[in-house]
Amino acid sequence: MTRPVDTRDIDAFVARLGRMSGAVRSAIDDVNRKTATAMAKRGKVITPRTEDAPHLADSIKVESGDSRLMEYTVSVGSDALYYAVPLEFGHIGRDGTHVAANPFWVPLTRIFRKRHKSSLRRAVRKALKQELGI
Repeated sequence: MTRPVDTRDIDAFVARLGRMSGAVRSAIDDVNRKTATAMAKRGKVITPRTEDAPHLADSIKVESGDSRLMEYTVSVGSDALYYAVPLEFGHIGRDGTHVAANPFWVPLTRIFRKRHKSSLRRAVRKALKQELGI
């Protein structure tokens, strides 16, 4: 039996974002977009490639999400290139041998999560200082 999801906190967060000034919202959106683009660019470089085409790296893309949340999504893989998870965590090959993990996505997200946090803090502080004339 599933529990109903309480969305009051999410709704309150979205309302708080909506009350922010345009300059702060613009700064947040700019940082989110730049970080997502940089993560996708770096992901295309570090993703393992094989001799066969198409490559998993070519499927990495940035998509805009909910505009109220200034959200961007970086995704890897597609219907044709479904092997991102087995490549990341390892798997059993067709011949029954173990194929070792080749992590590329989780380390990338860890690095960019830290960068994004600090960039976001810096941008919001700067925008607020400009708004308040400090």
